[in-house]
Amino acid sequence: MLAIEAKIQEGISEYETARELVLLHENAIIPQAKQAVQALLARYKEDEAGFATVIRSQLLLNESERHYWVALADAKSALARLAAATGRDEIYE
Repeated sequence: MLAIEAKIQEGISEYETARELVLLHENAIIPQAKQAVQALLARYKEDEAGFATVIRSQLLLNESERHYWVALADAKSALARLAAATGRDEIYE
């Protein structure tokens, strides 16, 4: 019984951590990275920023989006483990 409770608590903790990362990326990191890319593109068009700077900014945006998808997958995996630990078919967010 204690092992099941521990698995459930661990699953909840993993889900909450992953969900916080998803929200952070959705609400702050990705929008800021997109804004930076757009600003640098505008500066590049005016010959005020270098091409390499624009590319680095785009790469950071891509990496931020990749981290978002990893966190989302982690959250969904944690929900699946919670469902298995509780014997339910699905657990809704």
